Amino acid sequence: MLITLFLAHLFRLNKVIALVAANISIPPMIPLLLYGSYVTGCKVLGDPVNLHLNELSFENVKSVIEQYLIGSVIFAVVCSILAGTIASFCSRRVGKKKDMTQFFIGLYDYFERHKILFYLSLISCVLLMGFFALQVRFEENITQFFPRH
Repeated sequence: MLITLFLAHLFRLNKVIALVAANISIPPMIPLLLYGSYVTGCKVLGDPVNLHLNELSFENVKSVIEQYLIGSVIFAVVCSILAGTIASFCSRRVGKKKDMTQFFIGLYDYFERHKILFYLSLISCVLLMGFFALQVRFEENITQFFPRH
């Protein structure tokens, strides 16, 4: 929070909006971020990826906390660099135009001219989301989720 306020002050941004934007959470992304952090930590430390969610206990959490903490820092840095690169590319793509409206209008015009590419992108996104949605397994007995002592 302090870093957000400092950077908002440094870049003369609206501090309230910066704080709100920094604290937005996307719940469906949390498992992906946690798992990505854990896997990154395992790769860096040379440990095997050995995570069993059906055996959720305090001992299991203690056994993977080192991989998670190290991985979360590295994963965050890599994701930040990637997001910054994409944002930089998009802003350069806009060029000397003053607002992002022109970027989105240009994107619309591009897909208007290349309808096949638009539909292929749309279908691939829907198929990818469908694939991940099919990986969700539901358990009718909610007590199976809780660890047993």
